This record gives sequence, structure tokens and C-alpha cells, in this order.
Amino acid sequence: MNSENDVNAARPAQNEQPWAGYGVDELRYRRALALVRLEAQKATIVERFKPKKKPQTERTFGMMSGLFQSIQSKLTFVDYVLLGYNLSKLLLRLKKRK
Repeated sequence: MNSENDVNAARPAQNEQPWAGYGVDELRYRRALALVRLEAQKATIVERFKPKKKPQTERTFGMMSGLFQSIQSKLTFVDYVLLGYNLSKLLLRLKKRK
């Protein structure tokens, strides 16, 4: 008798309509919710694998390196040519003095 109740519970009732699926609004809501969960998981993974803080001496050298890289990224080809020209002019002046 108990098994008959289980079988009947699995079948939809005669007067119920079959499930028609999600509506557009429900699909959009579920997609947005999934994207929020994905972003939260990405943030936790990034936070988990973030490098540890370095000692003070390494950080100072890293700041100098970062400063050099930021200056280097802003220089164009023309800037390098002018820098080379000015350096060569300076070296030639120093050579003439000796």
C-alpha cells in the first residue's frame, strides 16, 4: 500500500497542467544570479592566489622597478632618439675636455 502512494505521488495529478518551462523574466533572473555567483567565485580565487607581501627591501626595489617601467611605457620612439642624441652630445663634450 505504501508503494502505491509513492507511485501516485510521482505522477502529476489529472487536473494539473504539465510544466511549461521558465518565462523570459525568470530566465533573465536566473542568468543574472548565476553571473553574480560566478563573479564572487572569481574574486575568492583571485584573493586566494594573491601574492604574499614582500619584505621592505624587496618592495623598495620593486617600487623603483615599477617607476622605471611606468616611465618607459610613456616614452615613444622619438623620445628615445632625442635621449640618445642628448647623451651622445654630453659624452662628446666630456671627451673634448680631457
